[in-house]
Amino acid sequence: MTSPKPPSPAPATLLLAPPAPLRDPAHLSAAAEKAVHAFFHEGHSGNTARTYRTALQYWGAWHALRYGVPISGVVAPETVIQFIVDHLEHQPNLPAPEIGPYTPSSRTTQHLLPPAIDRLLVDRHYKAQLGPWSIATVETRLAALSWAHERYMARHPHLGLGPEANPLRDPRVRQLLAAARRAYARRGRDPRRPVAATRPVIEALLATCAGDLIGKRDRALLLFGWASGGRRRSEITTATFENVHREGDGFIYDLRRSKTNQAGRKDPSNLKPIQGRAAEALRAWLEELLRFRITEGPLFRRILKDRIVEPLKPAAVREIVKRRARLADRPLGRLSAHSLRSGFVTEAGKQGLSLGETMAMTGHRSVQTVMGYFQSGELSSSRAARLLDQNESD
Repeated sequence: MTSPKPPSPAPATLLLAPPAPLRDPAHLSAAAEKAVHAFFHEGHSGNTARTYRTALQYWGAWHALRYGVPISGVVAPETVIQFIVDHLEHQPNLPAPEIGPYTPSSRTTQHLLPPAIDRLLVDRHYKAQLGPWSIATVETRLAALSWAHERYMARHPHLGLGPEANPLRDPRVRQLLAAARRAYARRGRDPRRPVAATRPVIEALLATCAGDLIGKRDRALLLFGWASGGRRRSEITTATFENVHREGDGFIYDLRRSKTNQAGRKDPSNLKPIQGRAAEALRAWLEELLRFRITEGPLFRRILKDRIVEPLKPAAVREIVKRRARLADRPLGRLSAHSLRSGFVTEAGKQGLSLGETMAMTGHRSVQTVMGYFQSGELSSSRAARLLDQNESD
């Protein structure tokens, strides 16, 4: 005879009284607020976070010096407009004079940031140097302010602020920025891009790398960053023993997280081959790491007094590229960490690789982004540029 089943608990016993802080479903507890902040902090790009933090510090200093009061809430569109004209050059005389490529800009343009405030901002290390900024720098500062407003409004829903409260959405601000971009383009003042590190540039950089510890590391780093598809500086410094695997005579880099895959989705396109000279340089560097009994964690590390110490930060990649450029036998132009990426794409175009194969290596998702570099490489081998050089029988 089977024993009777125990009675099910009454539904009322399942409805336990929630803790006091969770009684109001319209508000988060303090612990939940901290957890949300932790997710934003951990999931946000470190480089972006640093850039925005610096930008917001500058906004605070500029506002306090310009208006005599700190920023205490939503910034007015008029304040943003003042910021733009303080930091971008305009032509005070209308109609605008014809500008030639050799006309000094100081004779034809001006910006409205008072010299005394400009000097204070530089002396207090909020600005690197006196004078106006480029369009790109101003847009970065504006993007940081826009982000801060979106976060402020999300954290204070009781204020009832809609998207229109963000001054960067104001039509007057957007129209001014559009006009400024056109004006700078008309003057030939487009942002100056760093030189793309095509094969000749990379060879010149590698020629400066000797057989010592620093030379082996820099050679491996440059070839790793360039030959694996033009890796971003953060992608170079996150290469580890755990995500770089031997594959035959070379290696496979499992790019688990990148700018276009911040969620870390698993995808075959994450796997980047490292072959040939790049694999040889990486193998030589790994032997040095093993000699120092380093067998886990980041591959590219700081070297101090002939010792391999802590991992490199992303900013160190830029400094390595610049230092090697200064050591080169010939001037290489203005290089940056991004030169590795743009140089790979440009060289792929020069050597006739397909756009699809190139994008599979770089990880670009936008054809528009990659096409500018790719086409500049293709143009160097264009038959259309050598029509007078062709034999009539061709």
